[in-house]
Amino acid sequence: GSGFLTLNNSVSAEPISLLYNNGTYNLFYIHSDNLKSNVNNFVCNIGNAKSSDLINWKVHSIDFINKNTIVYKGGIINDINNITGFGSKEIPPLIALLIMMDHCNSNPDGRNTYPVLAYSNDNGISWTVSEDKINFPDTFINYPQNVNIFWHQTSGKWIVSLGVSDYVILYSSKDLFCWDFE
Repeated sequence: GSGFLTLNNSVSAEPISLLYNNGTYNLFYIHSDNLKSNVNNFVCNIGNAKSSDLINWKVHSIDFINKNTIVYKGGIINDINNITGFGSKEIPPLIALLIMMDHCNSNPDGRNTYPVLAYSNDNGISWTVSEDKINFPDTFINYPQNVNIFWHQTSGKWIVSLGVSDYVILYSSKDLFCWDFE
């Protein structure tokens, strides 16, 4: 192996998380299998490449979308303390905090971008979208650039940093559902 991840018949837009979980590295990335010039036909989804050695990779596709939405930005984390309650201490869930873009503007609130929180209890193979209300900051929904999410042990909070223009904004959350400006 070369240590490079090559996607056949796909274009990788950007890596969003690299996690080590249960002896496996998971590289999550946004990609498209359909690169038509019409934005209404442009479909982006999450891909997951798994490796035990960071050299040899096996690619998996994750379906978070319907025909009218694309994965726009986000991050995937390992909820090792099971703060969300979606897993257990023995099998902590992977959590995806994603911003979706709706081409047809069919959301009830009229926005064409909206947050999604999904979780996996099988190391990223299958995902369930949470029905719980998420109070993401408008900045995260409207300008989700350079998203970085991590657990800050000292404060007992999740921290998300967002690149906005020429500065970085920080938000914190105790549960990944309600976020406060720091």
